[in-house]
Amino acid sequence: MGYIPYLERKITMTERVCCFIGHRINKPIKILQLLILHINELMQIGYTHFISGMTSGADILSAQVVGSFRHKNKNLILEAAIPYRNKLNTH
Repeated sequence: MGYIPYLERKITMTERVCCFIGHRINKPIKILQLLILHINELMQIGYTHFISGMTSGADILSAQVVGSFRHKNKNLILEAAIPYRNKLNTH
């Protein structure tokens, strides 16, 4: 997988953006259930842009949940916040 540079897109002051950062988790089922609940709530109040650090654990789980909701809202944006170029090759 190669590095894909960030495509510049202006975020407006009215756009609702949610960023997920977390740590490795030892109870993924419980966290997954909470993420499904809260991401669904965020979508209901207008959040469409989600950013994930894409590291193992809570970041990946949150990205998977957002991806699973794409059938409900085709306007969802899932952005990967990759901290450095070679990060893509570390997993």
